[in-house]
Amino acid sequence: MKTELKNIYSKKDLAIQKIIQEELIDITEDRYMSTYGFVSINGLEELANWVLGNGTEDSWEASDDCEQIQQLCDAVKKGKYIVSVLEANIENDIDVRIDDGYYTIRDISRAIDDFEYGSLSPYEMVEKIKQIIS
Repeated sequence: MKTELKNIYSKKDLAIQKIIQEELIDITEDRYMSTYGFVSINGLEELANWVLGNGTEDSWEASDDCEQIQQLCDAVKKGKYIVSVLEANIENDIDVRIDDGYYTIRDISRAIDDFEYGSLSPYEMVEKIKQIIS
């Protein structure tokens, strides 16, 4: 039984990665009304079938919109997007945006990699990091 579950999860993970790589998914920063609207606008039908369902067409139903949208965003790139519910009385009350710190962390990580691979001196790495955070 455990082997069967392990095979299912790895098949699901592989399918999700394949979808993300083939479709070069880029989520639009915007406000949405529901999980269905988010999936439709961003063309994430196939990804939603795997992340929120069992991999077959229309195998999921919207429930907690904010949580489901965050799951989809995390499947595309964990930590890149922040999903929140606006407290205003408006129709499109689910806000999806890129985390402001995402690019900072990515760029600092790249500067450290450049130092480790010898393309930056310690001084150059520190200066690059100072430039990133200023």
